[in-house]
Amino acid sequence: EEAMADLLRSRKIARDILCDTQRPVKEVLALLLMYGYQAQSELDGEEILEFDLEASLDAAQNFAGQGDAQLMLDFFKELEILSPAWLARLKNPAQAPWSREHLTLARYFVDRYWLQAVSDYDLVSRVKLAVISCLTIRELGGDVEAIGRWHDTYNEVVFEVGRDTNTPVIDATRPFYTHTEGFNSLLCSDGIHPNGEGHRLIAEAIVSSGALRA
Repeated sequence: EEAMADLLRSRKIARDILCDTQRPVKEVLALLLMYGYQAQSELDGEEILEFDLEASLDAAQNFAGQGDAQLMLDFFKELEILSPAWLARLKNPAQAPWSREHLTLARYFVDRYWLQAVSDYDLVSRVKLAVISCLTIRELGGDVEAIGRWHDTYNEVVFEVGRDTNTPVIDATRPFYTHTEGFNSLLCSDGIHPNGEGHRLIAEAIVSSGALRA
């Protein structure tokens, strides 16, 4: 219970860091990484201290050396499970500019994985995963909306299985794509999960399908 309470506290601070709209994206990610190490030490039983943004950013700049993104991409080329499409992209990266969408991706990782450190007390690895994922997408020229496109492919498989097995499938995605204010207005800040209005539309889709009728 104590560890979970500590993780809930530190996750809130991590979220606040990612919500900083005044700093450049790369500085926000650097701060997230630095805070990850502080939160790890606190999880390990060290004294809980206030996170000093400016001092941490100065420390990050002192630690930073001349980076070589190609070394990171070369590492991914050696993974055992690697599709031909991913290998081709790793061999021909097209670096994209930093954008706020990268922070949306980092927020997703924080929301999804931060509390899982209660099982093994390895918080800093999860923070590094969030930062490295943003770096990789930027170096490859990817975008956060690709997550949504991957979800679309999952949906296609679900519909196909439904047709093959004669199983009714409720399409709860259509209301999102046809919404007058755009589907992003129906999502939480992590860019993935539905907000209150999004859940309302899902409920309406289920009710209107007749699946709840006796």
